Amino acid sequence: MKCDEHNQQVILYCPGHLILCCDKCISTVSNKSRNIKTGENNYISIQKSIKEIRKELNKHLDHLEKNLFQELDTIWNHEKSKATDSSLKIDKKRTNLQEMKEDLQRSKQKLLNYNHSYICIGLNRKYINVNDMWMFNDDRANDVDIKMKQNNEIEKILSKIKSLESLGEIIVDQSEINLKIETNKHKEAQVESNINNMTMNISTKIPIKMKKLITDMICLVEGRVIAVEQHGLNDDEIRIIDLQGNTQHAIQVQSKSLLFYHVYCIDRVIFSDWRGKAVYCYGKSDKQIWRYTQDLEGPRGLCTDTYGNIIVADNDADKTIVTSKDGQESKVLLSETNGLKNQMCIFFKHDKSSGFICDYNSTYLAKFDLFYG
Repeated sequence: MKCDEHNQQVILYCPGHLILCCDKCISTVSNKSRNIKTGENNYISIQKSIKEIRKELNKHLDHLEKNLFQELDTIWNHEKSKATDSSLKIDKKRTNLQEMKEDLQRSKQKLLNYNHSYICIGLNRKYINVNDMWMFNDDRANDVDIKMKQNNEIEKILSKIKSLESLGEIIVDQSEINLKIETNKHKEAQVESNINNMTMNISTKIPIKMKKLITDMICLVEGRVIAVEQHGLNDDEIRIIDLQGNTQHAIQVQSKSLLFYHVYCIDRVIFSDWRGKAVYCYGKSDKQIWRYTQDLEGPRGLCTDTYGNIIVADNDADKTIVTSKDGQESKVLLSETNGLKNQMCIFFKHDKSSGFICDYNSTYLAKFDLFYG
């Protein structure tokens, strides 16, 4: 047997992912979903860390710049105030000197006595000298030049920053994965054991009386059940769509009835054909892997269990069966003797090993428990 993706001989089985693996599958399939999600988270985290480094550096530089500007504003305002006061004082002194000069001229004309005029001139010169001395004793007359003395550490820091080739190094840290694998022989024995030892019990049956044709069910985490009404869009194509509504892959199939019931499990699509009385398994390459028809009368809803076996609600036969993952073996789990008729939809909760069954006319909702061994 060969795997669909690499066309190589299957040698191992991974029960954690419910797939048979070749050599190439082991290094990729078992770890791809976890690695993609972890890688995305690491990528975002590294981007945030790089931006945080820039943010902290810019924040500190902005703080230093703000303090220096505040100091510059304070010194400039102080020196400007001193220069303004000095200019006003000079203007005032100039006015006083002009008045003294005019007084001296008038005194010369009035004084007849030479000695008196000489004394007066001497006194005025002394007064002028005294008033002129303030310019030499006051530092406001000095030439002022405002400069910035740069911190010597700045040059050292800038030199170190310029010498950096990178803010860090992006490394890939690989670690061993916990991959549980089993050989083909063990897998064959396990499938046989799972099918033969499986039992299903109905724990609760609730009347709902919706009077709608239900084609599928979804069980929410808190326990509520969503019932989906018919119809599908196309009867010969199954589309795999992401959460943004984009078609990732379209699988062309052949079915005699509308494609109401299907399940996606590890790159495989399994669906029921009610009119064709069969269950099909297709790979992503549009290739049919297997077809199961034994004892089926009208298969409708289906789901997979923890081991990849397919549980099918056979509406026309009033029974629920389980087929092996390879479509080779089957077993009846529930029948009309269990109080259920017209089984239409089925949903299995892997974490609880339980699920729900709904009938064709949506008159009841039955909860079942699945046991192994």
